[in-house]
Amino acid sequence: MLDSFASRLSDLRKQRDLSQKEAAQALGVSQALLSHYENGIRECGLDFIAKAAKFYGVTCDYLLCASNSKYGFFETLDFRNELEDDSVLTNATIYRAAGALREALGNTNEDFVRQTLVLYSICIYRVFLFAVSKGRAPANWIKVGCALDFEMYLNAVDSLLLLILDVPAKKINLKYDFEQGVPECLKTVIDAAHDALADRVDLLSDIMTKRFFKDSEDYKKTGK
Repeated sequence: MLDSFASRLSDLRKQRDLSQKEAAQALGVSQALLSHYENGIRECGLDFIAKAAKFYGVTCDYLLCASNSKYGFFETLDFRNELEDDSVLTNATIYRAAGALREALGNTNEDFVRQTLVLYSICIYRVFLFAVSKGRAPANWIKVGCALDFEMYLNAVDSLLLLILDVPAKKINLKYDFEQGVPECLKTVIDAAHDALADRVDLLSDIMTKRFFKDSEDYKKTGK
């Protein structure tokens, strides 16, 4: 960990094209002490880590090698650029995938943008409704009069999805170059959802197959 911290500290200085003397002066330490930090000879205190992170414009987590993201949450806002963590399913990856999908749709019509955000909101709300129905979330968070009719709800989600995406082609202006492949963050989310659903389908198929053979055996025995 110390060597990795030292390496990142040194790399950040070089990226800014600063000499050790210049960086040491800006960070309020001697050049000799900074050299020790950059070479992993001595361990620095938290105050220096905070000061170095602020000076180089990165997160403390990045300096300490707890994250590969230099800019934390603000880096996730720019979903047009791939991040190393995009291949890992996290809250940030899901957020970036939603942004990448929105960008890929390419429609800048104000109503379309609004409806896309509404669709994302409904998908999250649908998960919350299910949690309420299972007693995993407080029911008083739901607006009065909301019925937990999931079949009707899913139909409403599907109809809204069609409404949002069923727009004239002339309004579509794709900004993402699909020839380059799907954005990594979107691929991660798609793969996770596909694998989970595939496992569920296989399980249900196995249950239905066993039930079919059981019913067939019962029919042979009873004629019913």
